[in-house]
Amino acid sequence: MSRYMLINGENQRIYNKFLEFKESFFDRGLSFFDKNIQLFDNDEVFDEFEQRCITNYDSSAKNHEEKFFKQLQGSSAKVRHYFANLSWLHDYPIYDKKIATKHNELKQFLDTYYIEENVEKSLAEAGIASYGNLRFRIYEDIVFLHFFIKEYRKTNSNPHDIIKDINLTKLRNELSDEKFNNVQAVPSRHMLNYLFNPDYYEPIVDSASKRKIVEFFNYDCFKQDIDDCIYQIRETQFGFEDSIYEYVLNNEDNSTRKSIATIIKYDKEDNKSDDLIILNCTADSNEDLFENAKRKLENGISAEELVYQSIKKNVDKKVFVNHFVKYYHAEIGIVVENFDKLIHYSKHYNRYAPFDLISTRGQELIFIEVKSTLGNEIYFSRSEIKFAYKHLDNYQVKVVKDKIIYDIDIKDTIKEVFETLYDNQQSWQCETIQFKVHFNN
Repeated sequence: MSRYMLINGENQRIYNKFLEFKESFFDRGLSFFDKNIQLFDNDEVFDEFEQRCITNYDSSAKNHEEKFFKQLQGSSAKVRHYFANLSWLHDYPIYDKKIATKHNELKQFLDTYYIEENVEKSLAEAGIASYGNLRFRIYEDIVFLHFFIKEYRKTNSNPHDIIKDINLTKLRNELSDEKFNNVQAVPSRHMLNYLFNPDYYEPIVDSASKRKIVEFFNYDCFKQDIDDCIYQIRETQFGFEDSIYEYVLNNEDNSTRKSIATIIKYDKEDNKSDDLIILNCTADSNEDLFENAKRKLENGISAEELVYQSIKKNVDKKVFVNHFVKYYHAEIGIVVENFDKLIHYSKHYNRYAPFDLISTRGQELIFIEVKSTLGNEIYFSRSEIKFAYKHLDNYQVKVVKDKIIYDIDIKDTIKEVFETLYDNQQSWQCETIQFKVHFNN
């Protein structure tokens, strides 16, 4: 399905590097960095990895690389090479990670067994996919890859069946008394499917982005695997020559499936909402109304920057870092390094996040949604309403009009809208909810 990527010569060379790795590591059981080292002649590498990195899990706030370096101390050449191969497979597809960083990590993992020429030859020219904030899930992803490799080498089963069956939490709990977070969403679940069959799977590393494709094409995927759905969309509607995800990103704002569902009259002065009106919602709603909303939302970028500049000095860095690390299972070093960018989360990490900025209030994180208006209407997406409802106690709305920032307390309204839509399942077909805000000067 995604062979469109491999038409380009550079992309083909990048993918060929995985085929070299697969032939050496998966098929022959040899280290990609030293063909004289047989990794899977016994269970040594599997048993020692699990003992060092799962049973003796390090729950400290150190970054994962630092933990891994420590856990590898005193290990054999085989174990160091096994871990270096794991690291290579984890890093190889990541587009937004520098080659020099990948090289340096391999050098430290291999330690005295590092051979510069071999490591240099192993690295691809670039990555395949952007990982966004999923690149923070290094530990879970490395452990997932370990369980996949172990099962694949022992059974030689269909790789896609293995990927589907791995329960990361259950497998870790069998090896440790540690209270692991129930993390199943790791990028390698998606990326391994693509690497082992790029004719069928997409080079996309999260389910949310795949759902975006299915929803854009209004495809009924209730009883099917989402990858099967996307393949059928390609087969019946889109074709196999171009990136379907890029197409959706470039065209979703023009989709006529968008609809305006709710109008709320809101009075800023007494902080109350009244006259909640639920409009009939259909797939083919008033396109002019939506286009009008879209033009107003084009002011959102400057509004976000204005709010960002107003809050960034008041964000408690220690509170922010500690909570962000826990919330996103991120590496503390990366969070500290990217602190200023992470505050403006939607701009730098996920333009489709259901909030725009992250700040602190006392000892907790708060999520800030920024809306801009030229008149008195602001718009919420369905996903923004769901997120706001789930995080009501840690959620703020700031509205920018004429370069003035207004703090709007609409918790009660958010609850009312969500519960009204929840009670009427048909209403969840609506993509956009309109609020009217009356500014009393």
